[in-house]
Amino acid sequence: ENMNTRTIQKTTVEGVHSYDKDKAYSLLAEGKEISNKEQYDGDNGEIISYTFSDGASLYLDYNITWTSATSSLYAYLGVQQSDYIDLFSSDSVSLDKDKYISEIKKDMNELGYDTENLSFQAIPLSVDAMKKLRDQELNNGLLEKGKTNEPTSEDEAYFIYAYQENTGIPVFHELMSVAKQMSDDSPDNAPVQAIYSARGLESLTIDYIYNFKNEQNTVTLKPFDEIASVVEEKYDNILNDVNYEVTRAKLYERVYTGEDQKYAEEPIWYFEVMENGSNKTVMLVNAETGKEINLPS
Repeated sequence: ENMNTRTIQKTTVEGVHSYDKDKAYSLLAEGKEISNKEQYDGDNGEIISYTFSDGASLYLDYNITWTSATSSLYAYLGVQQSDYIDLFSSDSVSLDKDKYISEIKKDMNELGYDTENLSFQAIPLSVDAMKKLRDQELNNGLLEKGKTNEPTSEDEAYFIYAYQENTGIPVFHELMSVAKQMSDDSPDNAPVQAIYSARGLESLTIDYIYNFKNEQNTVTLKPFDEIASVVEEKYDNILNDVNYEVTRAKLYERVYTGEDQKYAEEPIWYFEVMENGSNKTVMLVNAETGKEINLPS
């Protein structure tokens, strides 16, 4: 209700947040036996990839990817996919969600990330829901028999994810602008994703966290009614019998690579539109100019 004639702080993107690779190793893999280590130069500095004798792995580039020796079950089932949010969200587990979120924040703080600007959410991964998903995937031929064990009580976990915010506005990171099918505001697109079970941290990915420089001047957003009319006009002009319903509207700070191959940003409105109550599409509109942003297919 308060979005009309709003001004927001002008900001620039200084780059992806850097971290201490040695610190990341000590936090996630200290004491493990290394079975293989690869080290080479990348576009954003040194890349180090570790495989450990117990099956765990750690990949350190500008991003961090950690998988434990027992994480393969979650990966095979694809528990982080947005298609399964409803399946898992309706269940519960006996684990302490707040404790696990605090653990992730603590580790990220030690790595130099500002977790005050991250909005954390958690989805329970119950044994019953994972069994149901496994049975579905086996029946649909998406899993090979014998590839995954049946989930047990030891496997129950939380899928924890977080989006970055800047001046209170969530960040639409660069990967979400690569193509239309990547633009969903969903847990599996979040720049921070982790699975935490009673055994400990099963997997962790930290990527697309930016350093922003907030300026003194402000940007005036178009009244929301004008933005909404852009959406209405687009779908009114589609000559078919489909019923379109806007189900979500969310203000974002979009980060993308400009024509000069440098980071750029712009305030945008993100709209989710349902076609005949089932097929979801996303429409983006620049919140300052009112122009639609067309992403590649």
